[in-house]
Amino acid sequence: MGWTEDGEWLSCTVNVAQTTAYQIEARVASAVDGGRLHVYLDGVPLGADLNVPNTGGWQAWTLIRFTNDSLHSVSAAS
Repeated sequence: MGWTEDGEWLSCTVNVAQTTAYQIEARVASAVDGGRLHVYLDGVPLGADLNVPNTGGWQAWTLIRFTNDSLHSVSAAS
């Protein structure tokens, strides 16, 4: 995903195998300051926003990490 504008979003499906703390990593590059990444689970924010730093260019990549207290596994009823 690239060249995003303010207010754009991406939805992903995640299967949580067990209830535990998970670390979410995003590989980002930016030539400007002020980027923010918001992480939600079922419409609920998972902690504070992540700052996307000015990495020095659109191809100068870095990892940003978000660790949540825990994500819960969901069992489907049969």
